[in-house]
Amino acid sequence: MTPYDPQNPYGQQSPYGQQSPYGQMPPQSSGNAPGPFGLQPNIAATLAYIPTCFCFVGLVISVVFFLTEKNNRFVRFHALQGAILHVIFLALGIANWILGKILIAVIGNTGGFLNLGLSLILLLVEFGLFGFLMFKAFSNEQMKLPIIGDLAEKNA
Repeated sequence: MTPYDPQNPYGQQSPYGQQSPYGQMPPQSSGNAPGPFGLQPNIAATLAYIPTCFCFVGLVISVVFFLTEKNNRFVRFHALQGAILHVIFLALGIANWILGKILIAVIGNTGGFLNLGLSLILLLVEFGLFGFLMFKAFSNEQMKLPIIGDLAEKNA
């Protein structure tokens, strides 16, 4: 006599194959395979958008994830889009620094205050955009930025 199974009281075969018992996770499908370094894909994609003002950590993570991940296009897309965005904000930061030096030389302290205001605006835009993209990547969404996203999607 077979033991009583409350999930299958009549002993019929399930049309969906073997079901996992309560408390156990079903096996991972290949579409949800771990990303680089064993991270889940949404976590790896989120880490690719760490803002650049943290000593280039975000840029390095994006490049490393793009170069090491070979199978998951979701992670590759976010890593490449993040790397391009990091380079753009790095260039904007350098241009802002040069502009600040010019403004201070021409206008004096007023130029320094103008540059400080521009720096704060640039920093807020950077944190806002990277924070939004981190949220989207963590939610398993592929948020494509207008020009950068097309380039990243084509090369991911």
